[in-house]
Amino acid sequence: MAEAAVIANTKSTGFIRGLGLLDSTMIVAGSMIGSGIFIVSADIARQVGAPGWLLVVWIVTGLLTLVADRPAGRRARMAARGLDRDRTAHAGRGAQLW
Repeated sequence: MAEAAVIANTKSTGFIRGLGLLDSTMIVAGSMIGSGIFIVSADIARQVGAPGWLLVVWIVTGLLTLVADRPAGRRARMAARGLDRDRTAHAGRGAQLW
């Protein structure tokens, strides 16, 4: 019996029974994204009542996300360059970006 334990310990299959930091992070992120997609979609589908309207809601929210992301990205680029709010208000197209 002791010989079987020694053989089992020396035999390597190449697989590690464990999760690292990256694996665990991907499982959590996938769970959050999956629940957001499927649970929220089911709730919206119940409220709008038709699959076509569900697609319309997804398209509109996607467009709103893209529109809202542009100023945030622009502010991030300017902050990375070290521009403050006073110089930013007069830079490019005269838009106030705070």
